[in-house]
Amino acid sequence: MSLTLTPSFAIDVEIAAPREVGPVHGGRLRVIAITGGRVHGDDLNGVVLAGGADWNTMRTDGVVEVWARYEIETDDGHILSVVNEGIGPVDRSAASGLVTRPRFTVPEAGPTWLTTSALVGHLRPSADGVTIDVYRVVES
Repeated sequence: MSLTLTPSFAIDVEIAAPREVGPVHGGRLRVIAITGGRVHGDDLNGVVLAGGADWNTMRTDGVVEVWARYEIETDDGHILSVVNEGIGPVDRSAASGLVTRPRFTVPEAGPTWLTTSALVGHLRPSADGVTIDVYRVVES
């Protein structure tokens, strides 16, 4: 058995300037407000709703921890809640990005496959914020 990543959709997240909280145990915390965005792809389409944020810890060992929570409204009217966590080097290039683990809470009538699929994200900088390319992990 081997595992394959199958492209599913992308989340283009628009963000505000980081708000520095300051030194915390093990690093420096900043909060980055999510102001909107768009979801597009073969499996999911919609908009990113304003109001979420990324709590971003720049650790003293050169690693960044991201923890973001926000909502998406699908084109067919379902509200999805997203928690996306990741870890990686602070000094990363746009090409390398950051690997994340998006998890979804979905209404019963919504796209419940999001709660039963293994998903991996690739977060990278974009013109207005960040883009998260989301992949399904499938056995091949």
